[in-house]
Amino acid sequence: MRRVTLAWIVVLGGCAAEVPQVGTSSRPLEACAALPLAAPPEGRIVFSECRDVGKPTEHLWALGCIDCDGAVYDPNSLLVTNVASLPKIQTTWVLRVPNGWNGRAVAAVPGGNTTHVPYFPWQQMLAAEGFAIFTMNQPLPGHPEVPAGFPGYDPLATAPALMRAGVVLRAVLGSLNLGPVQRVYAHGFSRGNVSGVGLLLDRAEAPFDGYVVGGGGDGYLSRMRLSQQILTSPDQRQPCVDLPLDVSNTSYEVQNARLLGDAFIVEPGYTGTGFDYRIEDRPKEVQAIWDQMRNGANLARPTVIVQGESDKVFSSLVTVKYAVSVVTAGKADLLKLYFFKTRGHGTAPTIPSRPQFPDQLYRDVILNLDAWVNGPGWPEEDAVTERLASEAPAFQARSQVSCQALLGGAPWSGPKCQDDPYKWTKENLQECPAADHPKVTSCPPWDCYLRVLNGP
Repeated sequence: MRRVTLAWIVVLGGCAAEVPQVGTSSRPLEACAALPLAAPPEGRIVFSECRDVGKPTEHLWALGCIDCDGAVYDPNSLLVTNVASLPKIQTTWVLRVPNGWNGRAVAAVPGGNTTHVPYFPWQQMLAAEGFAIFTMNQPLPGHPEVPAGFPGYDPLATAPALMRAGVVLRAVLGSLNLGPVQRVYAHGFSRGNVSGVGLLLDRAEAPFDGYVVGGGGDGYLSRMRLSQQILTSPDQRQPCVDLPLDVSNTSYEVQNARLLGDAFIVEPGYTGTGFDYRIEDRPKEVQAIWDQMRNGANLARPTVIVQGESDKVFSSLVTVKYAVSVVTAGKADLLKLYFFKTRGHGTAPTIPSRPQFPDQLYRDVILNLDAWVNGPGWPEEDAVTERLASEAPAFQARSQVSCQALLGGAPWSGPKCQDDPYKWTKENLQECPAADHPKVTSCPPWDCYLRVLNGP
């Protein structure tokens, strides 16, 4: 495996300058003379630098933004300091280009409250393979840079902004005179999916060649609806997998705040309770925004979904619902779906017996996607499948209590929740898009899930 290491210098406003960086040291500007950075097609470059971490190979780093007229970035935190005075939320991007760049890039929207600053181990692994790493962040109100109640928030601005960031990425990479831009992939988990990359999946005009998404199903609305059902059921457990939500068994105030948080993604001025929010009761213009804030099922590019079945933040049920909609739309040939029966929500652990996703997983999925897009198909030597096969079989027989609670006592037929959901065949589970991969034994309890999701 080729190893690409890092080195850094600092350019501020186009001139060499010393900017303190914890754990780094400056080198002459000439150290990156082979990696000139031209002006992006829109927005601006705020900082660019090469940092020395004690290894000989250079790595270009740049921070830029679009929709950021008047934005002031702190040179130490690299965060915007004056969002409250701006007319709209800026899109910030960070680009890392390793020496020995292989012509490919991964553009990631981070999850949760994560900003554009962190450099995750899975990204470092891909940089070691020669991939350029691009973080593009469109923060939501209430995140570190944007105050809650920010008047310039527009949920429909997110997808166009991320597509424009992808155009900037291709243009900047093309300006480096290091060879052609071959393929660019987008990655989004959790918030990075449902308020990020997931909004691009059905857009043929998006500047990405493939996607890896997870931990989010088809958006906040599905999570909110399912959460409302679960939180008002007798045992407050997710159907079939018998897990609580991350707000189950907590106070009414905490549960209501979580539901309102999802509602505020589209309708920050809503004044009712989270339990009472019904899209059918909202104004037509609000319903139209919700329709555009869901992951589209009409996939335009090869797409990989990774989901922990033990996810307590975004229930695996909403991912099943989305996958079925993709198959119904006739796009199953563009979807690969992995359910990890021992895993929780992304890189965040849930309970000890269901640990976080290993960083190696994301690296393997991106390499598989690259082979799929650039070659004859999904690689036969599938490291992700092998990882699934090696995981301890944590699934245990589950009660049907939660399922019956949501179904209102409807009769069952076919496979039951207490049956092993991983023993399925393509013949009796046509809805399962992973059926084309017989080595993958990770399909969830489809019959139960589909009955819950298709119910009233």
